[in-house]
Amino acid sequence: SDLVELAKRIRTLESEKEITGVVVVQGTDTIEETVFALDILLGGKLPVVVTGAMRHAGQVSSDGAANLAGALYTASAPEARGQGAVVCFNDEIHAAWCVHKSAATNPAAFSSPASGPIGHVIEGRARFLCRAKRWQPVCEDPSVVVPARVALLTACLGEGPELIEAVAEGGYEGLAVAATGAGHLHHSWVTPLERLSAVMPVVLATRVSCGPVLSKTYGFAGSESDLLRRGLVSAGFLGAPKARIALSMALGAGVENEGVRHLFERGLEEP
Repeated sequence: SDLVELAKRIRTLESEKEITGVVVVQGTDTIEETVFALDILLGGKLPVVVTGAMRHAGQVSSDGAANLAGALYTASAPEARGQGAVVCFNDEIHAAWCVHKSAATNPAAFSSPASGPIGHVIEGRARFLCRAKRWQPVCEDPSVVVPARVALLTACLGEGPELIEAVAEGGYEGLAVAATGAGHLHHSWVTPLERLSAVMPVVLATRVSCGPVLSKTYGFAGSESDLLRRGLVSAGFLGAPKARIALSMALGAGVENEGVRHLFERGLEEP
């Protein structure tokens, strides 16, 4: 709900004032979710840049000022228009859909495993290497969104499907599953997930940081093709935490049933 309010505030500023771009500063732990949520809530051409710091002001070589400067250079760059919400960190610019916090303590904390950075900040200028692909916006007006409760379950060795029953009984409106490999689960998960997908959307993602969920390579019980055939929706290249955000915002915007499937199938398109 905070992210929806932030998107509404940005939209208001855009309509009331002549602004070139927006910089959002926050703690680094959930930056990748914030930037993706803003991208799919706002769409449009206005540059939105999210940044933070890995070293606070009391530590040696604090990176906050440099990251803030880089974000301001990026948000004010004409080339940033239409690139959507991005992360600027350690003089690198990352697209919302693929940026990932990949280091817990290193100032070079963010990377884009699926594509690499889309640009760099060099000598006080944001220099873009390519046009970012963007995930589809979930609505035209963020003020109508009331985020839905969506759970995220991560598959791991020896873990059974019992938590699926907790989701079914816990008042959730959707589920994102971080499967192993390219979208695979132990066969014991199959029937509970099939039952759940009949009453709420279940999105199949992977816990792997680089690469998509497959669609037709494997055919065993619990494989990607088996799960998709049973009603699960593929997240494609979208990582599991962002698949959860996308589903929550889409349901909160009134997208239902086949609309959810269509939204995820459209996935990434050119800006």
